[in-house]
Amino acid sequence: MPRPRSVVTIALALAFVSAACGQKAGVQRDGRVGGDPGPTEPAPIAPLPATDAAGAVMALCAAEAAAATGDVEGMRSAFEDRAHAFLHQFADTLQATDPAIAAGLLEAKQQVEAGLADGTPPPEMAARLAALRSQVEQGAAANGTPTQGCA
Repeated sequence: MPRPRSVVTIALALAFVSAACGQKAGVQRDGRVGGDPGPTEPAPIAPLPATDAAGAVMALCAAEAAAATGDVEGMRSAFEDRAHAFLHQFADTLQATDPAIAAGLLEAKQQVEAGLADGTPPPEMAARLAALRSQVEQGAAANGTPTQGCA
């Protein structure tokens, strides 16, 4: 039979180990994984540089021109490879300052994406791309970074 002092020592050791192991390493009490508890508020979105908006407008101009000549692959490439990712970031930026313009931009972007997915004829795609470019230009102006448009 163990001595009473040994029982107390073992009980204390088990209590200590149990407390230390009660929370898995790297798992926060709220269920998030990782040692960093994370920010309590979302970080503010910084305005995007004018060159990003200007680059997106140039890419949309190229996509619009390709659509006008029936170059579907050129249109797709200019939109998806050069403008698409920026449009998501730009909409997030605009959402904080002008939700109506952000909504118009997202709606116009969705129209272009739907047209690419369903094979909308190039002349209609040129019109959709022009509408999207107009929304980007409005957003850039509202964001204090006006663009030049198509040359």
